[in-house]
Amino acid sequence: MNVPALSQIFKSPERKTIAVVASIILVSLAYIFFAAVPQIKGIGRLSKEIAVTSDAIKTAESEIRRLAAYQKALEEKRDTIAAGEKRFLSQEGDVPGLLESLSAMARSAGVKIVQIKPVKIERASPGAGAAYLEVPILISAKSGYHELGDFVGRIERAEKCLTVADIDVASNPASPKKHDITLLVMAYAVVK
Repeated sequence: MNVPALSQIFKSPERKTIAVVASIILVSLAYIFFAAVPQIKGIGRLSKEIAVTSDAIKTAESEIRRLAAYQKALEEKRDTIAAGEKRFLSQEGDVPGLLESLSAMARSAGVKIVQIKPVKIERASPGAGAAYLEVPILISAKSGYHELGDFVGRIERAEKCLTVADIDVASNPASPKKHDITLLVMAYAVVK
């Protein structure tokens, strides 16, 4: 086609309108395919990212709201642990005070202490995860059965963590109501 033939086509007003409309449609289609479609795809990707980020923000906000409760629970656990640690000997220097306390318990129960002494502790390194060290205390005493029962009860209810590991009762021919008693009491010291 040459240029004069094109000018003949656009002389008619109807053909000019058709050409303008066709040009507008072509430009619109080119815009849709080359500009709008990629933008719409980008918006779709962004909306997915926004949804993921929004979920992460909601989770973080929820955890932030729970933070005060977590901190309170942590403090309660720390207080519980501190209260529990008070039941243990903090060091071997606490042993004399414990011996005095055991003597006082025995007097209150009507048990006569003949001898009370800590058994030598072998200083082996504590095993992995060991939280305490056993401190054995050997008590030789004289008492009746009821007094002995009262004394053992006092030991088990003591402020410090104590257990009766072994007990031996032997009759005493010289005093039938007072028996020879040997107790092995275990105290526990916190390993630091």
